[in-house]
Amino acid sequence: MYPELFDFSLPDFLANLFGVHKAVVYTYTTSIAVGTLIAVIYTKWRTKKELNGLDLSNTFFYAFLLLVL
Repeated sequence: MYPELFDFSLPDFLANLFGVHKAVVYTYTTSIAVGTLIAVIYTKWRTKKELNGLDLSNTFFYAFLLLVL
């Protein structure tokens, strides 16, 4: 597996704002983010399937809190 998925140069206004001219997207971080998103979507789908009367409007908020804390 390649450590860097891709890199790109930032536009001038962002380069001046952040002080960097090149941004790198790493494979490991992208894999973690995609896996977490899939896990949250799968959990919401299974909960909706198993528990018919439950309010699921805050599922993404609770998943975000779980990951941050």
